[in-house]
Amino acid sequence: MILLIPGFVGSRVYLDIDSPTAKRLPIVIPDLKNKATLEPSLGYQASILLGKDLDYTGYFQIIDPKAFLGRPDEEPLDFKAWSLSGADLLVKGSYRLEGSQLQMELRLYDLLQGRQLLAGNTASRARL
Repeated sequence: MILLIPGFVGSRVYLDIDSPTAKRLPIVIPDLKNKATLEPSLGYQASILLGKDLDYTGYFQIIDPKAFLGRPDEEPLDFKAWSLSGADLLVKGSYRLEGSQLQMELRLYDLLQGRQLLAGNTASRARL
């Protein structure tokens, strides 16, 4: 099986996940940024849950975001500094709570090539 990750400008990234020599992809997921929400712990909880889900697949190695020595919210994104954490991929995102809806925006970055691979928004019913 080959996992296809669409990128920008028509480029594609292919990962052969069935190869017996395939290594787990090191990925770092810092706390999601709070966007005017009264529940500040949701960012930490969401990043931990996403990390557990990705780890469960067996395709990703979760890197502790504490290995990053810079400021996680710094813009523009410092790809080289993030890659020094040992990760090849980075997931950054933000969230806000609107009534009972949890709105999240996530972005996936390739730290080695210094570019964004994916971006998306999601909404789900929050259980606090």
